[in-house]
Amino acid sequence: MHLAVDIGNTKTKVAWFNNQELSGSKVFDAFSEEELWRFVDAEQYSKIIVSTVKKLSVNFLERCAKSEILLFSQSTPLPILVHYATPATLGLDRLAAAVGAQARFPKQNVLVFDFGSCITTEFVSAQGVYCGGAIAPGLNLRFKAMHTFTDKLPLIPAGSPTLPTLTGDSTESCMQSGVVNGILFEISGSMAAYDAEYKDLKVIFTGGDASYFESLLNMKIFADPYLVLRGLNVILEYNAR
Repeated sequence: MHLAVDIGNTKTKVAWFNNQELSGSKVFDAFSEEELWRFVDAEQYSKIIVSTVKKLSVNFLERCAKSEILLFSQSTPLPILVHYATPATLGLDRLAAAVGAQARFPKQNVLVFDFGSCITTEFVSAQGVYCGGAIAPGLNLRFKAMHTFTDKLPLIPAGSPTLPTLTGDSTESCMQSGVVNGILFEISGSMAAYDAEYKDLKVIFTGGDASYFESLLNMKIFADPYLVLRGLNVILEYNAR
């Protein structure tokens, strides 16, 4: 069994794999090194990979070294080529998503949309080259920005269960249309632009808001909420070999 750990700013996601098959997963609302070690010690894993955006304690790093745990970084060898002008600033979740996308659709052009605090896109060519992508404000961030940086616009909840009308007839519905329909226009426009340039394009949605936007688009899209964790497992296997 392999264990992949993705430590984010607010949540920690873990998944265990039987080689490449996902066997289970768990989400920790708040990261605790002690809680994670209890989870790790409860099972026998042959290989473990940890990706984090947080600064880890010296004790944690020392224990990782003793346990031969792979700490994922921008210098970790990857099964894809990375053509990025500033690789040291490239988010580890973006790299893992790109690796997961390439593993799912090898030798094909793949475009990934990751819906989190920000909406990131990653493009991996059929030649297995990560070319980069885009970063834009996410769903909640757009609503919060309008409320924070104006005097009168309210803070309204994100994730309406239905598609907002194109033409809002109130301040709230206008904000919902601008945010949700605006994101949909961005996604469909981006997909059309990539599809015009690259043949047989595959599109994958992942991240917290992926299922919401997938439900609003009548397009052929592959949804995979575990894409980053799958990518981490592929990176783990690649380095083990």
